[in-house]
Amino acid sequence: MSPIPKNKTPKVPSDLRPISKTSIFSTIFESFIYNFLFYDIQDKINPNQFCLRPNHSTTHCLCYMLDTVFKHLELSSSYVEAVFADISKAFDNLDHQTVTDNARALGVRDFVLRMVASFLSDREQCVVLPNGDSSDFTSISCGAPQGTKLGSLVFLIVFNNVLPNFDNTFKFADELTLLILCQTPNTLGVKLDSLINNLKNDLDNVKLNLSIPKSSLMLFSFLKNVPPINNFLSIPNLNMVKLLSVQLDNDLK
Repeated sequence: MSPIPKNKTPKVPSDLRPISKTSIFSTIFESFIYNFLFYDIQDKINPNQFCLRPNHSTTHCLCYMLDTVFKHLELSSSYVEAVFADISKAFDNLDHQTVTDNARALGVRDFVLRMVASFLSDREQCVVLPNGDSSDFTSISCGAPQGTKLGSLVFLIVFNNVLPNFDNTFKFADELTLLILCQTPNTLGVKLDSLINNLKNDLDNVKLNLSIPKSSLMLFSFLKNVPPINNFLSIPNLNMVKLLSVQLDNDLK
């Protein structure tokens, strides 16, 4: 595993992304498992998930989300509250049993399930630094290897059960954006709390966690006087966020 900086000047371990380097044989075998698994689930992935699906990309995700925002803001006295949810160590905390249970529920064939379980289980890893120094190997009991296509796909299987019936959900891998459309701002706080509670419950069911401090809110509106929104969960309320490498301002200019 190689630690790759998330920013130009990493200062703490959380500023590093652990990228797994698998053997050539593992990479080749992984491609076969990926093709079998994707064939079984391709029609069952949430339509608002834009990662790994053919003819879908970060651009599609942003365009669909912004189209929803602009269409609602064309209405009189309208607001859109955006929740940019951060899933705490999403790939590292992925529970292997949850992966196989959710894959089975999606109709994945037994022989594919066994290959996926074999790919995830009994893994060992060590950290290799740029200067060649490395740590000792240690066993890992959870998580999906980042930097592998199959690791991303098994994460999508689990994340598929997070708010599957909420229409204004936009996902790209573990990037999750939720939109609350409203014309009466005094109800936004109540809707926000209800949505976050439902999100936390769904994440609990798949053994993932929402990071409140790293999540953020932003209120989109073309109105001059925008009332403050009650936020009982203390999620940071921002005027600018960076989503999928694109900067978004609350006035959409």
